[in-house]
Amino acid sequence: MSPWLIYTGLTVAYIIILVLYFLRRSKTHEHELSQFLATAKDQLESHKQETNALAQEKVNQALEVVKKVQKVAQEFEKNAQAEYDQIIEDAKTEKKEILSQAKTEIAELYANADEELEAYKAERMREIERNLVKLVISITQKVVDVSLKPSDHEKIITDALEEVKKSRSRL
Repeated sequence: MSPWLIYTGLTVAYIIILVLYFLRRSKTHEHELSQFLATAKDQLESHKQETNALAQEKVNQALEVVKKVQKVAQEFEKNAQAEYDQIIEDAKTEKKEILSQAKTEIAELYANADEELEAYKAERMREIERNLVKLVISITQKVVDVSLKPSDHEKIITDALEEVKKSRSRL
């Protein structure tokens, strides 16, 4: 055999051994790669679930905040309406009190005006009576040409006034 054949045979054997080694090695790598990909896929799925869970938790928290805000808004609206109603009711009550007070004051003013008018009338009547007494005394002196005593004058005048008052009350 020639050395060339031996070298060729050995080279072929080495190539076969290398092919077998690389095939085996590639199967190991393929298996390792499959495991790595499976692990990565599992980790990705786990991360996806965790992210979804966190996102859902954030959504739930946001919903709770929205519900709280809505509840606070409703309570605020209810309180505002109650305050508005109370203000309206207070205003109505105050209006009634003011009207009642005004009516009372007007009634008092009318009563005071009536009293003042009556007092004024009474004062004028007394003044008229005094003037009438003076007039009657003066006329009587001129007609009778005699002077009566003041008490006689007074009696005559008083009787005349009483008679006038009685005739007035009959009307």
